[in-house]
Amino acid sequence: MAKPALSTRLLTVALIILSLLALPGCRRKSPDPVIPAADVSERGMQLPFTKVERLSRPALFVTFHKWLEHMDVSEDADLNTDTRISQALVGSGIAVKPDGSGFYAATKTDLIQFDNRAKLVRKIPIVGFDLGMGRLTNVAGMSDDYIWLMSDDGTGGQAVVEWRLDSPPATRQVVPVEYSAFIAVDRNTRKVYVPVAGGLIDFRKAQFEDAPWGMRGEYFFADFDSSRGLLLSTYPSGEWRGIVHVDLRTGKRNRLDEGSYAVWGPDDWIYFCVGDTELWRCKSDGSLREVVFTATHDRFVAVGGFAVAPRFDGTRSRLAYTYYRMARDGSPTSGIVFIDFETQEYHILHDKYRYNFAWVVDVRRPGSQPLQP
Repeated sequence: MAKPALSTRLLTVALIILSLLALPGCRRKSPDPVIPAADVSERGMQLPFTKVERLSRPALFVTFHKWLEHMDVSEDADLNTDTRISQALVGSGIAVKPDGSGFYAATKTDLIQFDNRAKLVRKIPIVGFDLGMGRLTNVAGMSDDYIWLMSDDGTGGQAVVEWRLDSPPATRQVVPVEYSAFIAVDRNTRKVYVPVAGGLIDFRKAQFEDAPWGMRGEYFFADFDSSRGLLLSTYPSGEWRGIVHVDLRTGKRNRLDEGSYAVWGPDDWIYFCVGDTELWRCKSDGSLREVVFTATHDRFVAVGGFAVAPRFDGTRSRLAYTYYRMARDGSPTSGIVFIDFETQEYHILHDKYRYNFAWVVDVRRPGSQPLQP
């Protein structure tokens, strides 16, 4: 029998290699990005939106950087320093009231309440949360009646705290992992999804439950929307980068895209980070993938860079995205990008980097109507 031609043998070998690379284990071990480089002519906004000095629709953007900073996006062009806090705020969460009438944030010793203009209302000592030697580490979200926070237990363990507003003590559920950041809350059912633990806390049942949608340590970030379900995703710098949409009725997982820090946006869009310096989006079925904003031409920064999960307001129509890159010569590049998808405007604060921030949208003001949780 004649031997196959050389070209035929090479094609067979290539097909075998491609088949092996398609296996899940092989994909996850590869540190290389699957998404091709963005085809952009210059850095900046890639959508046909208008750059403005101030966004048209009113909203308050608040962040903590040693002290409280805020800006009215329809009036101010930069962050304003206002209330100084005795201790720096920690973690990466600010809980905003559903009606936009105020917000909460945590320090090591207090839960601090502000009104919708970023004025200090009161400090609530953590002794009311019955944490023992523990301390508050983050604020995850809130409803009209409850606020959900994270804490440690004083010995390195993690816990999720549910506190009924103005009704101490709090209910605390210990998560079976040492790290529980980036959780998502269903405000209606009082379920808290903890992706890194591969499960959820049902505060109505007062118990932690393993979930069919994930293994412990597989995903690190979650976002929840009552009409669209649960998004799970990874870190930008992880060994592999993936986004999964979970059907909570069946536990079925639908792999959407390569990326990280995925959040629900308007009009069935999902927004996520690619590498350290790019913001992308795709539809909920993974189609129509496109780049939204690129901060630098270097997607993965060798010397130092950080991507922060994009944050939407309560209407999921305004987004803030922040980035930081340290060049080889030691010079930093950073900024905060504000995007209004309803008016198709955007504004950039250059040389700023913040990771602890939120939008405060007062629904009593024109042009601001919240979506369901």
